[in-house]
Amino acid sequence: MDQLEPRDSLFLDLENDEVQSNIGGLSILEGPAPTLEELIRKIESRLDDSPRYRQRLQFVPLRLTSPVWVDDESFDVHNHLIHEHLPEKAGMEHLRQSFVDFAAEHLDREHPLWQVCVYEGLPDGRWALGWKAHHALVDGIAATELIGLLLDFVRDTLLPARSPEWQPQPPPPNRSVVARTLRGPQGPARPLRDIGKAIRSPRKAARLGRETMRTLLPIGRSIVTADKSPLNGPIGARRRWANAHADLAEIKTIGRAFGGTVNDVVLAAVAGGIRDLLISRGESLDGLEVRSMVPVAMRVEREPGRWCNQVSAVFVDLPVDQPDPLLRLENLREQMERAKLENDHTAGEVLFDLANYLPAPVWKLGEQIAWRVADTQRLMNTITTNVPGPQHPMYCLGREMLELYPFVMLAKNIRTTTAIFSYNGGVYFGVTGDFRTVPDVEVVARGIEDAIAELQLMAAAGADSPTFAGAANGNSLPNGGAPAPGAKKTKRPTRKHATSTKAG
Repeated sequence: MDQLEPRDSLFLDLENDEVQSNIGGLSILEGPAPTLEELIRKIESRLDDSPRYRQRLQFVPLRLTSPVWVDDESFDVHNHLIHEHLPEKAGMEHLRQSFVDFAAEHLDREHPLWQVCVYEGLPDGRWALGWKAHHALVDGIAATELIGLLLDFVRDTLLPARSPEWQPQPPPPNRSVVARTLRGPQGPARPLRDIGKAIRSPRKAARLGRETMRTLLPIGRSIVTADKSPLNGPIGARRRWANAHADLAEIKTIGRAFGGTVNDVVLAAVAGGIRDLLISRGESLDGLEVRSMVPVAMRVEREPGRWCNQVSAVFVDLPVDQPDPLLRLENLREQMERAKLENDHTAGEVLFDLANYLPAPVWKLGEQIAWRVADTQRLMNTITTNVPGPQHPMYCLGREMLELYPFVMLAKNIRTTTAIFSYNGGVYFGVTGDFRTVPDVEVVARGIEDAIAELQLMAAAGADSPTFAGAANGNSLPNGGAPAPGAKKTKRPTRKHATSTKAG
């Protein structure tokens, strides 16, 4: 009987009519598509190794404890697999909107919190798999296990043997759930045990107290200093979704040339995309801060059988007011290095650890208050999440997966988010926007590709130029980014999009 941890339960509490706490992705595969019965048999053969996908949530009356995972006695894999045949000559835009409509539908809490949609009718005989899971079930890294229900590392076209009939375990009585929580390691006796430890080790307790206060400061700074942003405001229930693509080797080349990680480069590209969006709308960028939450994986290594969220987060300011893409990269590299030195991500760990000391109803009340504060203070303006994927081909019943574009939810008053996934030498971006207020989400996707192209040309042109010597060694550019005296001037690539016109 596994109980939801506070961070998992948070994603349930965030949901309302406008917010759906789903994550997922859209995979494009070579054809021809298998039959639905073949896919169902494939999924059924994997479910014994991933039992969570046969489990539903059991809620306790009055929310006296967090929900627990129990076997869904009416589980039927057919209810989790949807089929859609695209209209003749339908393009990628039609597929993207169809997928995001699917991804943004609430999942039924009475059953396991995942679904897969099969799309047929793409050009060249290709087909697609759209998949989604509730964020209370998995984080971005664990969500790749849902893909594993359908994909293999080898081009195996053989159907697996039929699995023995599954026998669900009956759900426990609610009184047993409450009693187990009270007796368990996270029950009301925990504070007393920890007080005893503190008395026996006062120096250690004092050090932990100081560390707790220090790690909470970044969140405090984010709340106090953030201003209103054109990227924040009420949202509706529907979504738009746009994609971008880059070559992983090119991004690594940029990082080596200018002293940044892959994550630094893709963050700089997202900053460029959001900059293009704001300029196209005629927004003033002078002094504008765009604060992004960047999830940070806390997994040392994969823990088999553990699907819960194991992430914290840092907050970075995307330098959208900076026209030079290299200086945007340098700015974000320095911010991420500073965050690592300050252990900003441990602030989230401290908050969720403190949640274990509180009764569930008290923690729920605290969540509601915190979200009201976040809405008014603009704790963040967007979310940017980067999940590494396998760097080798994967197959579904012998068909190779060619691309995988990720999807991440919108939170309350957050109108734009970006998910990034690397697979088999490619880097795939999924930009989610509110349907009504961000009809121009495609501008962000094209801006991401343009920013990477600019950095790539600069890396190639500046490889032997002293202008870039400082950045290549991990330092800021000399003269604030201007060429050093006598240095060869590097021609900036031409932008594809006008950046001074206001969108209608």
